[in-house]
Amino acid sequence: MELLMGGRLRQAGFTLVELVITIVLLAILAIATSDFIRSGALIFSQGADRQALLGEARFAIQRINQELRNALPNSASVTQGGACLSFVPIASSGTFVDLPSFPASGNQVTLVPTLDQSALAGVYPIASYILSAAEILNGNALINANCSTQTLKQHCVNIPTVAAGATTYTASLVDNAGAAQAVSFAATSPSQRYYLLNQPVAFCIKDNELHRFSPPPTNLSQENGGLLARHLSTAAGDNGFTTVPPSLSRNGLINLRFRFVDGQEYLDFNYDITVPNQP
Repeated sequence: MELLMGGRLRQAGFTLVELVITIVLLAILAIATSDFIRSGALIFSQGADRQALLGEARFAIQRINQELRNALPNSASVTQGGACLSFVPIASSGTFVDLPSFPASGNQVTLVPTLDQSALAGVYPIASYILSAAEILNGNALINANCSTQTLKQHCVNIPTVAAGATTYTASLVDNAGAAQAVSFAATSPSQRYYLLNQPVAFCIKDNELHRFSPPPTNLSQENGGLLARHLSTAAGDNGFTTVPPSLSRNGLINLRFRFVDGQEYLDFNYDITVPNQP
């Protein structure tokens, strides 16, 4: 305060105009700051959604890729009207010395032990020289799941416990009760390869989800498998499987095509998996 002439006091402070200007400037600053914070939060949220979608897609594709690399050569096929990719996983594979091939028949095979031999004792489907899925799959099951004596490229074998250091061993060809029976393979591998098989598997697109089935579904609309991913596009043509059979000069090829959608975010994947041609 200042003492003016005449004994009056003058009070120092802001005028009304200054206060109004200050309030307006603070309001503008608050609006700009809130817009900046809101934009940053929106960008962070969109980035988090995109990363979640990417992680889900990568997991599904890596799982399919991993399993298909352990598939029986030439066993993959597109089923259920294009919604499923079916194939036969391998439990083990190796070299045979003797496998009864048509027109000959026999109830034993002579095999070379594999590195995982100690874990193999038991009954397995055994196949050799599969050139197409039709030679190994019948719908959602192995073509010779009941271990019949038909002349086919897949039968059943009882793998025994093999002594350490053995260079070869014999195993019995059996029926579905485990009794030895004489059978004939329709053809055998020129490179003398055999495959011990597991139950068939299928990856299927159902609505906007990707499922894994083992065995493959008989009626996809009424069955649910293990859920691998959500958020698949439901638009026609956005998702699908394609198989390209191998030839003498190249390996087989499986193409995966997926579009993952979550709100305004979407990711397209077009992924090729090479399946070695080793019949």
